[in-house]
Amino acid sequence: MRGSSTRAAAAAALVVALVAALAGPTAPGAHAIVRGQPGSQIYFAASVQDRAGGHFCGGSLIDPSWVLTAKHCLQGRAIETVQLRTGTPHHNSGGTLHVPVLIRHHPSADLALVRLGGTSSGRPVPIAAASPPVGTRTLILGWGSTCVNTWCASAVVHELPTSVLSDGACAADVTTICTDNPYGGGNCVGDDGSPQVQGSTSSWELVGTALRPSFPTCGSAPSTYLDVTAFRGWINSMTGIGS
Repeated sequence: MRGSSTRAAAAAALVVALVAALAGPTAPGAHAIVRGQPGSQIYFAASVQDRAGGHFCGGSLIDPSWVLTAKHCLQGRAIETVQLRTGTPHHNSGGTLHVPVLIRHHPSADLALVRLGGTSSGRPVPIAAASPPVGTRTLILGWGSTCVNTWCASAVVHELPTSVLSDGACAADVTTICTDNPYGGGNCVGDDGSPQVQGSTSSWELVGTALRPSFPTCGSAPSTYLDVTAFRGWINSMTGIGS
């Protein structure tokens, strides 16, 4: 029994050390996107909502007037029933509340662009020049469920430090990014369309948008994100960004 206890304690210490080494200065707390921490300074994250203020998807502010999100979030919804909040870590207060004036769906990929009726007070995030290689440290964000096996959401955007896995780890292909689920965490319901970024606080770059997550087993397997760098040409042609 003593030997077993010693081995268990050593294993626990190793896990703690690995978590600290992987997470660095942004080690997650008890909750988050699932199992992360509040992301109080992330002002390019956008909340996609119904007109009553109910958050149902995330997005990324890629220009003062444009938000990138997942196509499945908006298909079948009339533009008159949608609003977006940007420039704040809270989906129900602060920042700028927008009425969209145009929605453009990619013809095949799960990607949509929303033109805002005005400009955002948030700071846009640029799209990375190339797909992140395996091992790249990334950060995922969202206002979705923060629990495993049940629904519990937060009014504050949450973040989780993670990394890029090989495509085979989640049957991804060249237009998707297989994303690790450290600490049993990952994106969940309500995080669809939310950003995956690389870099640091002063120089974030957008690499992915969350595809439809699994529920109620969020965090039990790697997450799959659409690789937005593969669609830079379409995004630029639709928005004029980078021209």
